[in-house]
Amino acid sequence: MKTVQHRSQTFKGRIARIVGMLLATVLLVLGVGVPATSAANGVSVVFLEPEASVLSGETILFTANWECGDQNTATCSNGRIEVPVPQGMPGNFELGVGAISGAVGDSYPGHVEGTGSSRVIVWNLPANLTTGGTQTVWFELKTSNYSTPDGTTVTPEISISSSNLGNSHAVSQPVTILSDAELKVSKQREGGVETEDPYVGNEVTYKVRAGYARQWSSTGQFGHYSNMCGEDGIWAMQNLVVTDHLPEGVDFVSANLGGEYDESTNTVTWNLGDSVKMIDGVLLCDATTFGQEMFVTVRFPAERFTDAVNNHELQTNTVTAQANAWGDEDHELTDDAATSHYLQIGADGEFTLQKGKSYAGSNGQGWQFTRGQHTSKSDAVRGYLNQFSIKAPVMHQAHGRS
Repeated sequence: MKTVQHRSQTFKGRIARIVGMLLATVLLVLGVGVPATSAANGVSVVFLEPEASVLSGETILFTANWECGDQNTATCSNGRIEVPVPQGMPGNFELGVGAISGAVGDSYPGHVEGTGSSRVIVWNLPANLTTGGTQTVWFELKTSNYSTPDGTTVTPEISISSSNLGNSHAVSQPVTILSDAELKVSKQREGGVETEDPYVGNEVTYKVRAGYARQWSSTGQFGHYSNMCGEDGIWAMQNLVVTDHLPEGVDFVSANLGGEYDESTNTVTWNLGDSVKMIDGVLLCDATTFGQEMFVTVRFPAERFTDAVNNHELQTNTVTAQANAWGDEDHELTDDAATSHYLQIGADGEFTLQKGKSYAGSNGQGWQFTRGQHTSKSDAVRGYLNQFSIKAPVMHQAHGRS
């Protein structure tokens, strides 16, 4: 399941970042250098292998080993290490810059020069430096949640130069950014016993949900979209539209959340907008409309559906959902679902109970006891069966009024 995979990679990624930073520190403390590259001119640089993937919204740690000076020429003159801040590809997505190490332990800290796509992380070494072996630099790049497409890759490059030893260049292994934009929609009959068929002539309400597939657990439990607002690894959805295709012949009664009924197509449509909102140039989770449950109520008129009951015809309601991934109108997201049930003739059995009245006198407004309800009151309680329906195993039905 994609959600589990993403979260597993999140945990592994964080461990990898911590281990990488600790390893670099231990090597420096012990004076043990991991060779950068073998270079005859005494200047070299190489990236350590980064974690393979992160979730959008997480930071990526890159670490590189460098040398400037060797047994032949111990002094590195006017050294400079540069990393042009990469963009996420394809699409040239801008990344933020997080923490930056020093060039030699905490000495000669790195900084960012330039703006926008021209930014460069720079470590300026002193005019003359004798390092005595391999050194390590590291930096973090910040990814953006909601706006980064799934599969975006980040591949930084690093170079080191010296006025007396020349220069060296290296390219990192790419890191893939994972972001989830899998759309799912569901529909079910609301209220009552799910296995009991509704009666013709009565109103039936259906509940519709639409959102990310990860909101449904493997056992079918549903979690509201607002619960995802603190999670990384989300690619925002735009222009979510949910359309409920009602069965032919039903009467539309109502819909919430501004659902619009079209009589010509016998559909109810909800325009739910985007899963995020832009505030001061920053995308934030928005569950005001996107994460809400939709309800639609219809009636199955007896004059149109009695034959359907007698013929044991299944009634099916279908719902569709469509959206596009944030910033990419060509990346269409779709899903559909349906719920089905039969109908029956009659009405819910109901007893009218009154105390201290004659049978005839009890034929009026009183206590309404639904089927299966109990009471300990026994003071001259009288009742009668107001309405009934009988359903035989062979599907022959009778109904009436006492």
